[in-house]
Amino acid sequence: MRARSAEAFAHHFRRNIFMPLSISLRLLLPRVFMATMIGGAMGSGVANDNASGGYDDLVKLFADWRAFEQPPLRDGAPDYTAETFARRHKELRAYRDRLAAIKPDRWPVAQQADYHVLRAEMNGFDFY
Repeated sequence: MRARSAEAFAHHFRRNIFMPLSISLRLLLPRVFMATMIGGAMGSGVANDNASGGYDDLVKLFADWRAFEQPPLRDGAPDYTAETFARRHKELRAYRDRLAAIKPDRWPVAQQADYHVLRAEMNGFDFY
């Protein structure tokens, strides 16, 4: 069951990566949450899941990243002030460190693509 959830997530991840963030979050986060909850209660059927830095770690990092990527609100509007952006830019280092701890070289190509898409999103955040 867990392997199937990871595959479903991977398909959804690749299919929706270019959707607007608000739509993607609304659709993706409940599924990631459910996959994590169901997967945690059942045994692993995917290679590398029990190893540190496995695909499940990437799935968790992706969910955490998407939550972080949403700008905080200030008076009901996204807060893009220099102070907030400087603080969030410092937090980016922790997300990059978590990504660097994941080694996807022995994963199936589709899962490796998920890793590189998340890396590209982090690079895009750094660009601003």
